[in-house]
Amino acid sequence: MNVVKWRGCWIVLCVVLALSGCMGNIEVDEKGPIISGMVYDDEGHLFAGDVIVSLNGESTIFSNSEFVLRGFAPGRKELRVEANGYKTYTKNFAIYAEEHLDFVVYLVKENGYPLDSPSLIDEVLVPGADRFPIGTKDDSYSSEVNYPFYMAKYEVTYKLWRQVYDWATSEARGTGRYYFQNVGSLGSVRVESSPIIKNNLHPVTDVSWRDAIVWCNALTEFYNYLGHGTLECVYTYGGEVIRDSRDSNSLACNRAVAGQTNGYRLPTSLEWELAARYQDGEEWTPGKHVSGDLSGHCDPYDFSSAFSWLIGDYAWYDENSFSSTHPVGEKLPNHLGIYDMGGNVSEWCYDTPPNRSLDRFYRGGSFSLGTLHLQLARTLEDWSSDISASRGFRPVRTK
Repeated sequence: MNVVKWRGCWIVLCVVLALSGCMGNIEVDEKGPIISGMVYDDEGHLFAGDVIVSLNGESTIFSNSEFVLRGFAPGRKELRVEANGYKTYTKNFAIYAEEHLDFVVYLVKENGYPLDSPSLIDEVLVPGADRFPIGTKDDSYSSEVNYPFYMAKYEVTYKLWRQVYDWATSEARGTGRYYFQNVGSLGSVRVESSPIIKNNLHPVTDVSWRDAIVWCNALTEFYNYLGHGTLECVYTYGGEVIRDSRDSNSLACNRAVAGQTNGYRLPTSLEWELAARYQDGEEWTPGKHVSGDLSGHCDPYDFSSAFSWLIGDYAWYDENSFSSTHPVGEKLPNHLGIYDMGGNVSEWCYDTPPNRSLDRFYRGGSFSLGTLHLQLARTLEDWSSDISASRGFRPVRTK
């Protein structure tokens, strides 16, 4: 009888311990806050080696690219991720009870900022035009872009965004430090079943127009810092360079003055359209086509002429994207050698639609939209403060 009673007590004890989460090292309390993340190196590969992950000074060593932290109280936290030979990643935030925060961490080598190209950013010279067609019907003309300018060959990647962002927001910059309302996202995947595995050559998303113009100023100063030249920031307010895209500085951003300087900036809507249409200065890609595609238009409601049979060669859109962004430059370029002018992510432009002082144009369609939005002459607009998982940008600069 004593043995039976002991066995019964042992079973009850095990149940109590299991329910309390105290049986060995097993954690069964799933109701507390959770922090997890994936760690990549600065080439976009999953990190191979030990990383030290610290939360408010308490450290744990992880021997692969994934980390999960549990069993801590909610509140303000400082997350630090460290690895030998790499700069420390630091993130300050608040986490609430039962909240799960997931981070994507890129570790940058101690010896500097790796560049996407020797000149920091690949550019294409876009010739100006005394006159070129505009609009989806090609029945109007513009003479406003009669000057040459440089346009980025690729949409801004998350890699480039973070290189500039991390440098610009460093406390070491003192009074020249930058501040952003949004930290940006590594591309976007709309559905969990998508087979796409993201890396940091996907375009940055979830950035507002304000973030984009301030980042262009930061890119200009970063370019100078790396010794590539001497450029002057474009966007100012009250004679001061705008270095803050936070909502608290919205007035300065929305009333930014675009100076006639050689620094990086957003294209105007017409500059974007000229770059999308350009063939040789005399022939122009029609406004209903995807940029670069001459096989036919992409308007599903136009039955008057041939529909394109090459759309998928030039653009990621809803029928071929697997509901995800893709690394920049995987499709064919347009006639100037510029990639993803249609699809992947739509792109912010600088100017304001008539009678809408808080709106800004964006163009190009995206991975989540249909062919109608891929028409190179089609324009859309959104608030300067809004962000989207399917929108990014590419910079230009005046020659």
